[in-house]
This record gives sequence, C-alpha cells and structure tokens, in this order.
Amino acid sequence: MYNINLHDELLQAGLNQDLNEINRDFDKTINELEQVLSLYLGQLEYAKSQKLHPYIVLLNFTINLNILLLDNKLTSKYLVNSKTEWEKRYFARTLCILTYEATEDIPELTGSLFKKTLSELNNGNHYLNELKTLSASLHQFKAKHRVFLKNIRNNTFGHREHNSEIQIKAIIDLNWAEIIDINTSFDSILRNYGAFLQRIMANI
Repeated sequence: MYNINLHDELLQAGLNQDLNEINRDFDKTINELEQVLSLYLGQLEYAKSQKLHPYIVLLNFTINLNILLLDNKLTSKYLVNSKTEWEKRYFARTLCILTYEATEDIPELTGSLFKKTLSELNNGNHYLNELKTLSASLHQFKAKHRVFLKNIRNNTFGHREHNSEIQIKAIIDLNWAEIIDINTSFDSILRNYGAFLQRIMANI
C-alpha cells in the first residue's frame, strides 16, 4: 500500500545500525533544550518584574524558538524510532505541520517590534543585517518547500481533506526519509536563529 522508495530503505538500514547512538544524541539535546527553556523562563520573569523591555522582546522570540526546537527534536525522535509505515507517516506529517506553521510564525515574531528593539541596541545595525540574512535563508527554505508542506498540512492533518481518496493518497505517497531531509535543513535554520539570539543576549 505504501510508497517506499530506495531513500526510505537506505535511511531505515542506517537507522537500524546506529539507532542507540542516535537516541542518545536526541536525549542529550532534548534534555539541554529543556534546561535552557527553564533558564529563559526565569530570565523572562525577572525582565518583566524590572520592566526591561528589550529583554522581554528578545526573550519572547527566544522562548518561542526553544519550544519549536524541543517539539521538533522530540517528534524527530519518535519518527526515527517508528516501527510501522503508518507510524512513520504520522510523525512525518506532524513534522510537516510544525515546520509549515513555524515558517509562518517566525517572520511575525521578528516583525516591526523585534526590529525596532534591535535597532535601539548597541550594534543595532549589525544585528539588523544579521536578521536580514537569517530571514533570507528562511524565505528561501519556505519558497522551496511551502507548497509541499501546505499540501500535507491541508490534506492529511491540520484541515484534513474530506475526500478520503485524496487524503489517503497523500499519506501513503509520503516519503518519510524526504521529510527528515527537509527537517534537517529547517533545524539548521532554527539553530542559526538561536545562535544569533545568544550573541545579542550576551552583549546587552
């Protein structure tokens, strides 16, 4: 029933060989992200109590980004540990909707208020130029994958196509290995945003 291509088979073979090490890496990263999230939440509470507006704006985006990274890593872990083809496609679809919604949310989170906050910092122009580079990378990713991700979101998950033939075809044709490739690219973009935010926070 399922469309399983050579890419899927080769990736599954590699996962079968290295899964224990992969899971250790996932667990380490997820634990680190949770610890950092707890730290950011404490910083946000303090910033709000002291009315430190720039910190509040920066931390709002930082926490949103951290939540996204956590959800992304956890879903990816479940995907690579899936035992059945339907299970793989369930978590692959979950990654698609997380990624699609994030490509819509990040430009809003880094909109006029965020840019105004950056412009008022020391080295503000430098940070704005960095943000332009990051935004361009996200836009390029979005332009390449948006139609595909939206199709999965609308037909199989977020809105669910009512025509069962269209819905099931989108699910069984889904190549989960391709989703992992897309997600790996997106994770790199997210981490670049994270490094950008850390540089700013370290210098204000």
